[in-house]
Amino acid sequence: RLNCDATALSQVIAETCERCRPEFDGKGVALIVQIGSDQPMIQADARRIDQALRNLLRNALQASQPGGTVYVTLKSTLLSIEDEGCGMDEQTVERLFSPFFTTKASGTGLGLCNVRRIVDAHGAEIRVWSEPGKGTRFEIEFRSEESS
Repeated sequence: RLNCDATALSQVIAETCERCRPEFDGKGVALIVQIGSDQPMIQADARRIDQALRNLLRNALQASQPGGTVYVTLKSTLLSIEDEGCGMDEQTVERLFSPFFTTKASGTGLGLCNVRRIVDAHGAEIRVWSEPGKGTRFEIEFRSEESS
């Protein structure tokens, strides 16, 4: 269930990234956050957006090696999380959002399933691009209040 209000997505993204930064620093992975100047308000549950972003950041960090970089970019209502990690093949990408599917030895397979549920509940879209050995990019396209 969502508790939506007019939300400054840029503020949620900035705060979530700052809370996650110590984990990145601890692993020696750079976290680069780029927030554009055109930031419309959206109807969103800030707590759920934070939850989804933390999950995507955790996955990007786990896929990254020390010395790598994870980029978080927000341009208007388009959020991108991109890593330089191990990447995934097409068959893995197709199953990413399935409940209990995981590529991790200790994963539950519920993280990305929950991300998809949060994104869908917001009427947003999520897309994934990945290539083995080259990294992964997740994009979430939210709707601004003006287009709702």
